[in-house]
Amino acid sequence: MKKLPKSQITYSHIKTGKIYIVYEADVPDATNGREDKPMVIYYNLDGNFFVRDEDEFFTKFIPVKSEDVIQTPFPVKKSDS
Repeated sequence: MKKLPKSQITYSHIKTGKIYIVYEADVPDATNGREDKPMVIYYNLDGNFFVRDEDEFFTKFIPVKSEDVIQTPFPVKKSDS
């Protein structure tokens, strides 16, 4: 299980490139029988919140530095070129 600091961390979805911010990680699933499954609570730049299984989250998202995010109406990562 990956531990995140309590501060917010910016991630990019590998497939879409969309930017998300982790609100909290290692949150227990409240579903009966799944209490031992850690979840990640995260949100997009429109303020919509999402919850995803922690293992799945870390296979579909990669961390990005905040300074690598261009603030536009639709934020995007800076290209390497």
